Amino acid sequence: MKKKKLNLAIKEAMLILVIAVVLGMVVNLFHPNHVQIATRRPSLKFAPDTMLAQDLPGVSFSSDQEAEDEKNEQITEPMLITTEQVLQLIAGEMALLLDARSKAEFEKSHIPGAQNVPYPNLSLYQARLDSLPDDQWLVCYCDGPPCQQAESLAAELIKSGHGLVAVYFDGLNGWKASGQEIEGKEAAKIEN
Repeated sequence: MKKKKLNLAIKEAMLILVIAVVLGMVVNLFHPNHVQIATRRPSLKFAPDTMLAQDLPGVSFSSDQEAEDEKNEQITEPMLITTEQVLQLIAGEMALLLDARSKAEFEKSHIPGAQNVPYPNLSLYQARLDSLPDDQWLVCYCDGPPCQQAESLAAELIKSGHGLVAVYFDGLNGWKASGQEIEGKEAAKIEN
């Protein structure tokens, strides 16, 4: 009798476990910040901390032929860049910031001047993707680690033919931590 009850309890526990896993996977599939379960992560490398933005491939503040040749060089994988490098690219008007988070998260807070291109709904933003410039760095960001939406968006941009693609690894959390201004509903609350 005890053995039957034990077997029944084990079967019930296994059934609950299977239902929980299936339910979790379904919820994850539709959640705006879902965890990608099986994907190839893009190979990323950090730009050296000592590298200034103007030293990144494809960036030049001069007008000679050598600089023009460098500008036409395109990278084949996104580069991870720091807050300081993002600030330098913005100051030189050499970057377009792309927020890979959901529209609701973007409206709550984002880096000033950024455009929202939510990675989970990328197919809805094809017109925006097609209109992105080829002569500026496309700097993708999300919240920062462990968020991987920026890396995934960067990989998609490179696959679609954009050569100057970077990932702001520290993301919005790193931006805020460094004391930089933000825009959106959260910023309006801070000002009031």
